[in-house]
Amino acid sequence: KRRELLSARLGDVHSELFIACSVLKYHDANQQNDDTEAHARYAVQRSLFRAQQALLAFCDNFPLRWLGKILAFTCFPLGRIHRAPDDHQIRQLGSLIMEPNSVRQALSQFVYLNEDPLDPVGRVESTFQALLKIDKPWQAFVRARNKGLLQHPDNLDLALASAAEQGIIGAADIEPIKTYDKQRYDCLLTDHFKAL
Repeated sequence: KRRELLSARLGDVHSELFIACSVLKYHDANQQNDDTEAHARYAVQRSLFRAQQALLAFCDNFPLRWLGKILAFTCFPLGRIHRAPDDHQIRQLGSLIMEPNSVRQALSQFVYLNEDPLDPVGRVESTFQALLKIDKPWQAFVRARNKGLLQHPDNLDLALASAAEQGIIGAADIEPIKTYDKQRYDCLLTDHFKAL
């Protein structure tokens, strides 16, 4: 059983190193910009960290403890050298996910996407595209509502009218925001939970 565990750990190391090499090859072979750089840096750092963890677990579970410690010291004489991606990198990728960029375009070539609101994938994609069209007024409206600047913040129609009266959003933004909010709410609905 221990032999299977050790073999699995080495398999994890190999898999993570293979992933890191694949990411670097893909990054090198395609268009490079800040977006692709951020994604590649995150993916490689995550893979190297996970490979390091698997290799250290291999050494910790080696049948001869003293030999496992020697192996660990030989592989990592300075201790753990790879860190997991930090919160800044994760936030950066989170921001990139919310806007069109070259990485999203490159990956979406291999994914079935449509904008049919009756299709589950299309529902999410069409909602995302709707958000891109009204992002600035939507963000201004949400900030104003969260700060308590709008009258009747719990009623969308009245809150939008209040925002338009105060010049936070334009009158032309009211209907697109209503449409987007309806789509957004529909995307959040799920029937997988009987009760919460």
